[in-house]
Order: sequence, then C-alpha cells, then structure tokens
Amino acid sequence: MADILHSVANVWTRRLADMGDGTHAETVALGTAPAAAADCVVSAPGAAAVRTLAATPGRRHYLPRVHFGYSATPPAGATLTITDGGALVYSVPVTSEGPGPLELHIHSAAENTAMVITLSAGGGTIVAHVNTPGARTE
Repeated sequence: MADILHSVANVWTRRLADMGDGTHAETVALGTAPAAAADCVVSAPGAAAVRTLAATPGRRHYLPRVHFGYSATPPAGATLTITDGGALVYSVPVTSEGPGPLELHIHSAAENTAMVITLSAGGGTIVAHVNTPGARTE
C-alpha cells in the first residue's frame, strides 16, 4: 500500500506512512511553504536588494524570517529595512557581509498593503542579497 499524504496550503502536512503490514501510522511535519525563485533577490553591483510582497486584496502578509548579506563588507550606514504599506516597521544596521538570518514573525497591520524588504546598496562592486523563506499571505 502507498503512503497517504494530506497537505493544507503547503504549510501543514499530515502523512500516513505505509507500515508494510497493511496499516498506516501517522507522521506529522510542520513547516513553511516551499521556497520559490521570487523569495530571492540579488542586486546589481552597487545597488540595493529590494524584495516586494505585492498588496493582495483581502489578505495580509506574514514574514517569518529574512536572510540577507553582502558579497563583501558593506559601507558604514548599511541597513536592512522593512516597510508595510509605506510605514517603517523594522530597521537594523548591517555592519558585516553576513549572512544575517533574522527570525521576525511580522504580520501586516492591514489587508491589501505591500510589504517591502530592502537591504541598502553596498556601493562599488558589492552585491546585496535578500531571501524571504516562508513569506506568504494569510
């Protein structure tokens, strides 16, 4: 008999594994939605990396984490910022190339607003990277 798999919005998975004797045992995995190419932004040399979660009617954004970094040591004043509907909701200085993983768990304050994650320009030939694994609308 084959395994039986139930999935809800790619966030919660319930697996009934075939035990080989005609029975099934439940295994549970909790996780995030699968990664997508849109989750990763790589800037042009010297430019900022900007990840925009577009406004979605009737939905709010959920940003569980951000991974970010530069290809070399960034200039003084480098920052990672997050805006929600144009309002600044998070800002932190970045003092080394990274990577810098942050567990944030930010929820949009209102429905139908864009959330923008920006890693400031590194200058010169420095490339900025922003990844938003698990970002989704709810």
